[in-house]
Amino acid sequence: MLRSQLPSANALFTFECVARLGSFTDAARELNVTQPAISRSVSALERHLGYELFVRHGRWIRLTPRGEKLYRSSTNAFSSISETLLRLDSRNRNRSTVTLSLSTAMVNYWLLPRLGRFREMYPLTDLQFHLNPGDVTTPPHYCDLSIGLSSPDDAGVHHRAISDEKVLAVCSPDYLSEHGSIANQRRFSGHTFIQFGDYPLNWDRFFETSGLRFPGPERQLAFSDYAAVVQAAVQGHGVALGWNSITACLLLDGSLVQASPHIVRTGRSYDIITHSPAPVRPAVDEVRNWLVEQMNTDQESLKQQLGII
Repeated sequence: MLRSQLPSANALFTFECVARLGSFTDAARELNVTQPAISRSVSALERHLGYELFVRHGRWIRLTPRGEKLYRSSTNAFSSISETLLRLDSRNRNRSTVTLSLSTAMVNYWLLPRLGRFREMYPLTDLQFHLNPGDVTTPPHYCDLSIGLSSPDDAGVHHRAISDEKVLAVCSPDYLSEHGSIANQRRFSGHTFIQFGDYPLNWDRFFETSGLRFPGPERQLAFSDYAAVVQAAVQGHGVALGWNSITACLLLDGSLVQASPHIVRTGRSYDIITHSPAPVRPAVDEVRNWLVEQMNTDQESLKQQLGII
């Protein structure tokens, strides 16, 4: 029956890849074909079905309501097939794969520094990552776990708070030596402030909450990916807002230091986010408990070594 409903099985694979990556170009790169071939395959699928799966605005695309439904069912089906094949493969019968949805900054600066320890503890568990340039809100259905900030608008997902959200002004040690603290407003004009896109917690709000005057930066850098914000601060290009749960390793190893003693506490939390209240596989439960343990250890170390409470 399914065979008669689709022009080809490859069309469904192509659609799922475009929907997952949000880009015809990125899908072409992943599938090792040309971008026009991807466009033709998706268009043929839409003609066969009799309705559009994507709304197209130049290079920008988004799923239609019907496209969203087809994406959810197809990605869940592919994930189930992949999991079954792994279980059937005798060479991998003892291995498990856990898929995490995280921001690129959290992977680069929080998870990768401790990945070796994870592999030592769980040698039969492989990790796969779905990366986001900013906050993770509602993770894709094919992801087992994600770490993101709490949101009252999230529906259909389950949260477990693991760390309060704290935001600090951070910079490299050399930058602090040259420019001084941003709390010293007599030397304020020489600073470069690194911005994270149009994120709600910006420098204006940080200064207002800290009780400081912010006349506006003379120089600034702006990035749409928080990983680039952190890297720019590490390299001494300016002062950035540092989220405690992402920059913990860099603060503890001295790559970053506080550019001000002020800390903004937002009232939100970093949460482990899942689509079900209890993990369905033992490996997912092990990874979740490891993430919680690592986050708790970081926050205790920040408190004991740097007095960040």
